[in-house]
Amino acid sequence: MSLHTASAHKNVSCFIITLNKSLEVVRLKENIVCYPFVGQTTDTYIFSHVDTDVKEDLIRGVSSRGAHYTNNKSVSFAWNHMLVWQKLVRTDGSQNLLVFEDDALVTNLV
Repeated sequence: MSLHTASAHKNVSCFIITLNKSLEVVRLKENIVCYPFVGQTTDTYIFSHVDTDVKEDLIRGVSSRGAHYTNNKSVSFAWNHMLVWQKLVRTDGSQNLLVFEDDALVTNLV
């Protein structure tokens, strides 16, 4: 579904996942504005949700499996993706949710 089709039928909520507190709002189209979703950095609570084997690898500074996080910043981004998707689950289905990470490059929105 294109952004044009999505916006013609439903409201579109747009978020940019970032740890950068100074990131500004980004207007993609006249009716699509993306707001920074300033995530949480890894803390004891977030880290407690990481699989034990992955924690041990992170502490040792190695990643033995492809699905493992590469560092604590990866843990933060995974956690914040979950928080954004929880926003979608809490909606009534009348809107689409568009989510970008702060390093996404978006072109050609016609």
